[in-house]
Amino acid sequence: MGVRLIRSFCVLGLGLGACVEPFAGSNVQLDFSGDTHTIQRAGQARAPLQPPVDTYYALWAVDTVTDDAGGTKDYVFAVQNFEIKPLIDQNSPCFIDLEGARFPGLHVTQFANKVKEQTGIADPFNAPAGATDGDISDVLTALKRLSYLGDLQSKVKAVVTTSNFKYGPSATTCLDDDAGADQTMFPPTNCTGPKSNALRLKLCKAAWAANPDFYEGSDKVFTLPLSGTYYGTVEGTNPINNGYVGGSGFFVDESLLDFDRYFITWQYKDLNGDGTPDYADNTPEDDKAFGHVYMSGIPRRVARGVISVALQSPENTSIGAAMSIFPDLANDGTHF
Repeated sequence: MGVRLIRSFCVLGLGLGACVEPFAGSNVQLDFSGDTHTIQRAGQARAPLQPPVDTYYALWAVDTVTDDAGGTKDYVFAVQNFEIKPLIDQNSPCFIDLEGARFPGLHVTQFANKVKEQTGIADPFNAPAGATDGDISDVLTALKRLSYLGDLQSKVKAVVTTSNFKYGPSATTCLDDDAGADQTMFPPTNCTGPKSNALRLKLCKAAWAANPDFYEGSDKVFTLPLSGTYYGTVEGTNPINNGYVGGSGFFVDESLLDFDRYFITWQYKDLNGDGTPDYADNTPEDDKAFGHVYMSGIPRRVARGVISVALQSPENTSIGAAMSIFPDLANDGTHF
């Protein structure tokens, strides 16, 4: 990705010397409009312009070079791959609570049921005799948590790392009820006993460790997903407090100082590992090299060295992003 100047300096003190090489890349910040799509989920209908199943987004930078004869040639550089997904996935076998939670390994969708079971309170508004205020409050809180899950999944879009990993199938029986249950498969969601929870936690953590870029979101703290890296969110509303969410960003190694155009595409993943995206049969030839252009824009320099790019879909003006770039951080005497 282009040529960049990297300066090093040495720090001497207490009789010791250490050379420090500053970060020479760039900080990219993206505010995606609320109509920006998540990647289509398997089993769901594809919306108009929505990237299909098993695709990801890619940010590209274009350097247009003019030769001595006045002709031009575009050089395209890969900047960052990412996905936009629902913040959480209630259908995931690993949408679970971790160690330190009330029920480690429990599938989050079963939390309210498990609290009811533990407290013996089926209806907190008609609690049995002897029920404590604390237990009633716990059930009410668990029900409130459950009530937010649907909106968190449908209304909050997370910008995250991309991965080809997919979970394997789930078992058909619960380990707590069936000692012969397959312990290499995820326990079904409705298995809430201690053995099933422990097995689910073990299998999920092993899957995440082997696939650290795979995103599994959390309803507790958005910025601390169960797996993968969270870059931010698409513009929208947090259903828990009706507050604004939006804004994403990442650091890249390249110095994005002098480029003439930027564009974001969606591209098919290489699931079979042959080095080529797994294009759909009807993929146009123009979409194969870099993917289908989803939005693009021309950079302009604004105050204090910031590069601003208004990205917009060529097919729907409500789809776009405001991108700000802080380039060449190693030589930036203004911001850092």
